[in-house]
Amino acid sequence: MIALSRAVKPAAITVAVLAALGAVTYVSGPLFVKDLVEEKLGEALLGRKVNIGELTLNLYTLTVQADNVRISEADGSTPFAKFDHLLVNLGVASLGGGVRIQALDLAGPDVHLIRVADNRYNISDLVEKYSKPSDSPTLFALANLRVTSGRIVFEDRPLTKTQTVDRLTLSLPYLSNFPADLDVDTKPDFSARLNGKPVSLLGDSKVFKSSHDSSLTVKLDGVDLMPLLPYLPVALPVHVNSLKLDTDLKVDFKDANNAPQLTLSGVVGLRDLALSDRQGAALGELERASIHISHLKPFAHDIAIKEVSVTAPKLAVTRARDGQFNWLRALAPAGPAPVVPAADSKVTPWRWSLDNARIRRGEVLYRDDMPAGGYRTRVNDLSFDLARLNSASTTPAPVRLHVSTDRNEKLAIDGRLTLQQMSSDGTFTLENLDAGALRDYVALVLKPYSRLRLDSLHANADGAFTFALENGAPRYSLRNGNVGLADLKLSESARDPAIEFKQLAVSDIALDSSSKRVEIGQAILKSPVVHLLRDRRGDNVERWFVAQKPAPAVRSSQSWRVLTSQVSVEDGSLLLKSTQQRRNVVVNLTRLNVRTRNVDSGRLAQLPIEADAVVNQRGKLALKGSVDVARQSGTLNVNARSIDLSPLTVLPTRDIRVNVKRVDLNARGQLRFANAPAGMEAGYRGTLALNNVLALDEINRGLELARWRTLALDGIDFAYGPKVQRLHVGTINANDFFVRAVLSQDGRLNFREIQGDFAGPTQPAGIALVKAPEKADTRTTLSGTSTTTVEGQRPVPPVPSGPPMDISVNRIVLNRGWINWTDNLIQPNMRADLTQLSGSIGRIATRDNAAGAIDIKGRVNRDAPLTLSGKVNPFAKPLLLDLSASVKSMDLPALTPYSRKYAGYPIEKGKLSLDLHYRIADNQLKADNRLFLDQLTFGDKVDSPDATSLPVLLAVKLLKNRKGEIDVNLPVSGTLDDPDFSIGGVIFRVIVNLLEKAVTAPFDLLAHAFGGDVAQLSHLDMVGTGLTADNRKQLDTLAGMLADKPDLNLEIRGVADVDGARRAHLEQEIKRRWRNDDAADDDAEPGTAQRNKLLKAVYDDGSFKKPRNLIGFAKSLPPAEMEQLIIANTKVSERDVQQVASRRAQEVKRYLEEQAKVDPSRLFLLAGQQGDKNGVDFSLK
Repeated sequence: MIALSRAVKPAAITVAVLAALGAVTYVSGPLFVKDLVEEKLGEALLGRKVNIGELTLNLYTLTVQADNVRISEADGSTPFAKFDHLLVNLGVASLGGGVRIQALDLAGPDVHLIRVADNRYNISDLVEKYSKPSDSPTLFALANLRVTSGRIVFEDRPLTKTQTVDRLTLSLPYLSNFPADLDVDTKPDFSARLNGKPVSLLGDSKVFKSSHDSSLTVKLDGVDLMPLLPYLPVALPVHVNSLKLDTDLKVDFKDANNAPQLTLSGVVGLRDLALSDRQGAALGELERASIHISHLKPFAHDIAIKEVSVTAPKLAVTRARDGQFNWLRALAPAGPAPVVPAADSKVTPWRWSLDNARIRRGEVLYRDDMPAGGYRTRVNDLSFDLARLNSASTTPAPVRLHVSTDRNEKLAIDGRLTLQQMSSDGTFTLENLDAGALRDYVALVLKPYSRLRLDSLHANADGAFTFALENGAPRYSLRNGNVGLADLKLSESARDPAIEFKQLAVSDIALDSSSKRVEIGQAILKSPVVHLLRDRRGDNVERWFVAQKPAPAVRSSQSWRVLTSQVSVEDGSLLLKSTQQRRNVVVNLTRLNVRTRNVDSGRLAQLPIEADAVVNQRGKLALKGSVDVARQSGTLNVNARSIDLSPLTVLPTRDIRVNVKRVDLNARGQLRFANAPAGMEAGYRGTLALNNVLALDEINRGLELARWRTLALDGIDFAYGPKVQRLHVGTINANDFFVRAVLSQDGRLNFREIQGDFAGPTQPAGIALVKAPEKADTRTTLSGTSTTTVEGQRPVPPVPSGPPMDISVNRIVLNRGWINWTDNLIQPNMRADLTQLSGSIGRIATRDNAAGAIDIKGRVNRDAPLTLSGKVNPFAKPLLLDLSASVKSMDLPALTPYSRKYAGYPIEKGKLSLDLHYRIADNQLKADNRLFLDQLTFGDKVDSPDATSLPVLLAVKLLKNRKGEIDVNLPVSGTLDDPDFSIGGVIFRVIVNLLEKAVTAPFDLLAHAFGGDVAQLSHLDMVGTGLTADNRKQLDTLAGMLADKPDLNLEIRGVADVDGARRAHLEQEIKRRWRNDDAADDDAEPGTAQRNKLLKAVYDDGSFKKPRNLIGFAKSLPPAEMEQLIIANTKVSERDVQQVASRRAQEVKRYLEEQAKVDPSRLFLLAGQQGDKNGVDFSLK
């Protein structure tokens, strides 16, 4: 009331002054009143210059009218205000006290307000002058107030901004503070344009009544609030680029018994809102937002909202590289935060309700510069609905959210919200979440555990959920859940994807946080691909993971438990690749399918599992059984067919000389494994076969080393573990196999070289590969027989670890085998083949040292029959072998390359038969090697630098019998413990010794074959020049040898020394005297008595000094002493000695021709020689 009187009092005075002035003017004349009004009004009341264009006063109607009134500032030149027309009609009652205006009409008012500084305006003087309260209120009544075509210009010079209110109209039917008029309603009606936007106010008030009952309707349509923002009492933390206000509000006020009541209702709206931070970066936009208020009673803490509607909000959220969000930076206070007083616990809490809230066409632009690659996304078409929510109700309020992004990601939630219980429930759907775009965030999660990088992943999910807070702890559940992941790609840096899959579908998910239990109906993984790469350093899958420090044990009352009814993998691929060797090793499993069921994370025992896959494009592998994950054990039935194992092999290297180009694995059986406390245990029962094998010999430029069609092991019983090591095989079948042994041009034997043993020097090249060890003690006794014994130190055997391996094979069967020997060291090359190898080997075992019976047959060079028989056990310690091998009638011309190179002669004809017998017991070898050569015929001699210097043809003639056969036996013995022992080397050395002795001591070969000792065949002892009975017997033996060796010729050389020549003369004289005796037989030899008689006669006739007795007669001496004296006193010359030697040779030759019937063309006399022996020497040619 006081405030109103302060406002009305100047107006009333002004009206009264103007009315009085008008009356005076009307009586005294326009000029006098006008001047007086301009002076008094301008100087006394306003302090400004007033200029009135025209003034009219009517005392009869109590009206005053002024036109074209101009009011200037104190400087007299700056316009302050003006109006076109003013009409004031005073009521007659005003003469009785108080001011009563029956009508006030103001047209075209135009006021120029200026803010010159903070809290200083161009009207500050008027405000200060008329703001002082009066001593007593002035009673007034104003009726029919009307303002039209008004205009107010507000100039803000500090901000250099101007605000304009135009088209201002105001109507006030009646306003009075007279006691009689307190219950009269005041209904002001105001309209204008604020900076071009309409503003409307319509009220109804009893201003001067004690209750102040009032109502006001405020209507604003798109009012631009930007010009008004600078006048806010506090600075905004963000910059508002545009903002418009719409209102259709009704404000009701009532003060009953000093209990004010204020009620607001209607609609308040904002539109065209645009915000930015202090640097001008956009923060957000808003097309339209409105709140439909049913009622707002601030004094009663009561609000009811009918609807909140937000249309097309756009929010820009940015995180800088320093991790700070743009909104947090923009809203951060410039100074310290103000101290917030503690809440008063006695304050009445607000009662509120919301009938409906919705958001349409929302957008969120999110940019994150903190990750290395950055992240951008745009949330499109965000919509939100909430209904029937209030502060007291326990009834769930429906809520709905729908979001989509520029990547076509969609999230929809349809549920209910209960604030009293802080709970919610509903359903959700997530479609096409592009998790690959979130790779940098995923990397932060994976970094502590894995080095893999997420390249792509899309996710879908749906289900029904519940959420609640119980005592501050969250409780949640999920029902009918489904999760789908698609297009996963995990890779290493700068590598192909390591793990990828097409789809992972998990359905029928039930989750309960209270019981910490997850139940899954089915989990299907489709088209997974896993790339396992071993690089040149040997790093494998461990490269994917970061080594973890042992985490401290965390005690938990209950851990989560996951139960899955069915788990399957469909059409998977597993690529195993190793670049550690020179050639990549690749194993590719495709069409991989795995199935299991009833998987319980709390009890991973006896999981049934089925799996099948294609291995390397054509092999097939199937597994079926059960696995106990907790105990790391399992039993699997294995079915493998045509699995190509060749990719597991590597290119030949310095240590590996075999290039396996093809090998197929077939297996059918049961595999068992278990991680026992003592160590890993494994076992297999069933069959296994390596088929279609092809191995190349890279030493010899990719020549075939071995191949076979099938190598099948049936009845396998394999066990391996710390307590047992067992390999039992029923039958091993090898079919259509081929093995090639090659001696290269530089003398390397492929089977020795492929072992890659480079610990010591390589074996010398060429024939030295079979050189006998130097330690060999070779003793040769020849009638075609040689015995060799090799002794050496026994190496210390290694100490076995763990139980010994129990190995047994019941039967080995060979079918259609082929072994090839190729010698490229000689020119032309040599080739030999063992073909049609078929047969079997009986049971062999380690435990009982059982020896398997050998029965193998085949052919040499597809012609000569080959037979192997006996017994063998290669597992026995020591080795047990009793082997007989036989080859019949092998054509020898195939060996011509060897004979040309080492003998210097090609073989034109001949056959070879072998009978070999090898026995090994207690590491001692005893071998018989019988060689039978038939009709061996050499061709013309050829030049060969490697040929022996021995007379090979002579050796062959010596060895051949009359039928053209050579029959030689080569026994060999030795100890296998000697590391230098070599059977081939020993045999070769024996053959060399045989040839050497055949040439250097040919009669050594013939001694055993034809009886007698070596001396009886190579030399004939003769005392004289005639033959004794023993001489003739010895010559008969020699003649028999010549008959058996028709290719041999005999050279006869007589030998004698001086003493022998003297003795020969004696014997000749004795024989002459014996023949002159008529009683003697010419062919008979004298007996001892006769010889002694003849000897005494020669002695007596001798004219040499003889021992005599005391009377001077020659003593009678024993025959021996007489013979010595005769010989000692016989004079012979060198010619005599040679003649004795020649007569001896002639005598022998004549006997061989005439008596032994030896062809004279085969007998050759050599010149007699004087030597240290007497008789005849024989040599063979």
